[in-house]
Amino acid sequence: MALLSLVYAGAVLYVLPFATNDGPVHMSFGRMLGALPEAGTLQAQHYERNGALHPNLAVYGLIAVLLRAMGPEAAEAVVQLVCLLGPVGGMAALVWQFQRRHAWVALFAFPLGLHQLFFLGLYNYCLSVAGFLLSMAALLWMQKRPGAWRTAAPISALYVTYFSHAAGFLAAVLALAAMTALSLAAAWRTGRTGLGQALHSHARHVAVLLSPLPLVVLGALTSSGASVAGLAFGAPLGQRLKSFATLSPLNLQHTPMDRYLAPALAAAILASVGLLALRCVRAWPARRVTGPAAKRGVPRSQSALTLFVALLALALAFPDTMGGGWTHFRRMQMFPYFAGLLCMACLRPPSRVRRALAGLAVAASLALIAGGTWRQHRIKQQLAPMAEVERLVGRHCTVLPLVLDEAGAWADGMASPPKYHPFFQAATRLELGGDRVVLFNYLARLKVYPVQFRPGKDTQALLFHWLPQQQAMAVERVDIAGYEQVSGQAVDYVLQWGPLTSATATLRAEVRRATAGYVPVYAAPGAAVTLYRRAARPGAEPRTRCTVAAAL
Repeated sequence: MALLSLVYAGAVLYVLPFATNDGPVHMSFGRMLGALPEAGTLQAQHYERNGALHPNLAVYGLIAVLLRAMGPEAAEAVVQLVCLLGPVGGMAALVWQFQRRHAWVALFAFPLGLHQLFFLGLYNYCLSVAGFLLSMAALLWMQKRPGAWRTAAPISALYVTYFSHAAGFLAAVLALAAMTALSLAAAWRTGRTGLGQALHSHARHVAVLLSPLPLVVLGALTSSGASVAGLAFGAPLGQRLKSFATLSPLNLQHTPMDRYLAPALAAAILASVGLLALRCVRAWPARRVTGPAAKRGVPRSQSALTLFVALLALALAFPDTMGGGWTHFRRMQMFPYFAGLLCMACLRPPSRVRRALAGLAVAASLALIAGGTWRQHRIKQQLAPMAEVERLVGRHCTVLPLVLDEAGAWADGMASPPKYHPFFQAATRLELGGDRVVLFNYLARLKVYPVQFRPGKDTQALLFHWLPQQQAMAVERVDIAGYEQVSGQAVDYVLQWGPLTSATATLRAEVRRATAGYVPVYAAPGAAVTLYRRAARPGAEPRTRCTVAAAL
């Protein structure tokens, strides 16, 4: 585990950092929350703080602290390492408390962490997975010895999970509730205590479960804007089962290796669940005959299977669209697999089988991180022009990025693009300095994040005519004139990503019309990136304080 951790750390630090969908936006939000923009600055005119007490907060505190000590790239790399290795540490702690002799199953947490949600840049969700695992480990630790002070451990873990992401928090509450119910039932059915005494002996468990209630109530009262409009179940049950059984979030690159590795990992974990369930069914008559001696405590196998069933039911039943966000099933379907690892730890396989399973986990981890690092290196080469763009764009400037090519940039060396968009919001890195505002921000229009657009500043609505809570991300309109008229703010730069020929005919016409009043100031080799600056125009001009960079 130590060697694999070093490999993961070396990979992230070598690329510095991995390119993700939303990572740049989270870094921008973290910087703004760590040092709120001064009144009158360009960022203060476009963004405001969302004061609601709800999840999606923890990672921004970490980012704010890191940005005070290091540069943005190193800070994001550290955040990514926490997101990748946090679940590994959480799983190791959980197995150590659950079945210490089989802590090797935590090796499977390495490949399970390299999923699509990480590459989408859902850092808060990744932190909540670690919190989910630590909450269960802390509850098991609390159960082993009496003492009120030990109750602080699972309560603290639940609080951290709550402020990380709602998905991990819901999974953690369900898991702790299932563990408490099992322990309570075991204490009651021994016949040595009544229900009242059993409840009294589990007062600490009840205190842990009720401890987040004030946060939930305050979050609900302050988050009136985060509506559940658009509630939808999403993919049908059959499609969800297929996605779960093949562990589809791990198949990121469309390569044969990815297509085979994910199902192999899923098969090993799900086979462990099935084998443990079969053993429990076969042993059930014998357990009933042995009497009260078999009823002391909760069998580990029963706990593991109950957790797996409860978390799988949550994943299959949870709406895909709810609470101002979507893709919830992809997030929820990862939690049952961690419970499946507890089932694997209960089997006590022969040493030969154990070595084979550990070898599968290590091989899958190395293959996934090696393939991901190679592709991330190629992405880094594609993102190289951003350094020149940052040098050329002045202070107090607005930049409108237009990503025209998501697939063509991968023609050299890669057969097809990954199942995420590393260029989607890459330009948002410009907001980390120079009081710049990037006029494409998919997250700032949602009420579930601590930074959002000020009223009337939603660039997605004004520039692209997107609807509120719109999930489709295709750009079909580029209305610069309308945006400038409504907002009174000039669009100082247009950053075109990809050659114009790669766009649809409709989008090509929109881009030509939008850049008609702009002059090119930079073009990367191969026309991969072109930067346009707003030309002086006669008549009334929208306000701008954009300075011309010294490089120009």
